[in-house]
Amino acid sequence: MWADIANSPCLPTTIDLRPGEALDGYLERVADVNYLTTAHLLTQVRARADTTRFLMLAPSPATLRTLAAITGETVEHLQEATLARYDGNALDLTGLDPQRQSSFRTVAARGWLPGHGTQICPACLAETGTWAIAWRLPTSTVCDRHGTYLLAACPGCHRPFRDQRHSHLRAVGATTRCGNPLGEGPRAQCQLALTTLKAPPADPECLARHQRQVLAGSGLPVTVFGEPARPLEYAATLQALTVLLLHVASATTTPHDLPAWTAHLAADGDTRPHRWALHPPADPAVRSRALTTADTLLSTPDIDTAAAVFTTWCEKVPVTPDGRLGWLADHTRMTPTLTRLVMATHAPAAAPPGSWRIIRR
Repeated sequence: MWADIANSPCLPTTIDLRPGEALDGYLERVADVNYLTTAHLLTQVRARADTTRFLMLAPSPATLRTLAAITGETVEHLQEATLARYDGNALDLTGLDPQRQSSFRTVAARGWLPGHGTQICPACLAETGTWAIAWRLPTSTVCDRHGTYLLAACPGCHRPFRDQRHSHLRAVGATTRCGNPLGEGPRAQCQLALTTLKAPPADPECLARHQRQVLAGSGLPVTVFGEPARPLEYAATLQALTVLLLHVASATTTPHDLPAWTAHLAADGDTRPHRWALHPPADPAVRSRALTTADTLLSTPDIDTAAAVFTTWCEKVPVTPDGRLGWLADHTRMTPTLTRLVMATHAPAAAPPGSWRIIRR
């Protein structure tokens, strides 16, 4: 039977990708309807493709053609089921080459690159059984359909959902059980039913911010400081400004007038320096509120209004020999839009007499 499948151009039973479905979840459904284990399906893909490296990020054209031949889906639909659909909008995957493992480091250095696993909306899984590709984005933190925050880790095994480090597909197939390997042998997986989990309700402000990011992810311009901004510039600035706010909140000794979410950054008692530019907070609710605070600044009607609000944050910057301006530049990637904000806040007109002053480098 396996030889027949390996030599056939397409599997006996074909199914369509669902809108917004992630490629790995789709392939698990393909395996199930063809009475294959996910391991057997992956074996056939690897035997006919050039590489399955970066399968969920940006698979090679040859791999996409192989998957299209096996599943009967189009190359275009299969690519849309990977994070490559967000390249140039919510993500910058420039330089990623499936033929070169080292190219991952170049892209990862930009920060907040989706890694192993995914977030989930348990209510969506219960209703459709579909694993959404959008859940992989670190900037995806809410489900607007159900008005809840996403969940990031399984309470049964305490690991990210779909944390399959040695396989793209879960051994449990298309089931909505967790399926994470437990390290107790090849057949031991977490059997927690994910559809029974409850997600906390999301703040209305976080849901509104999510809608702006959906626009950007669709390639549409987003208003920043009262002017239309290119999607990738908006996404890069939102990330960079959020990183800056996270660093300020982590470093300040006077956090009393900062938003409540900042108190959760040190709640775990971890005193090691955070690398927020590379890895955002793991808790989707904390990450969501940090992103929303940054987006609120970007949503102000003009740069002067944003600078007046940002002054409160800049006053929390630690005193260093390089001055506040140097500290800000050292703790995030300064996009053109963020540079405008920092310099507007630095200008004398942005703050009343006696307020803080940035020492020039």
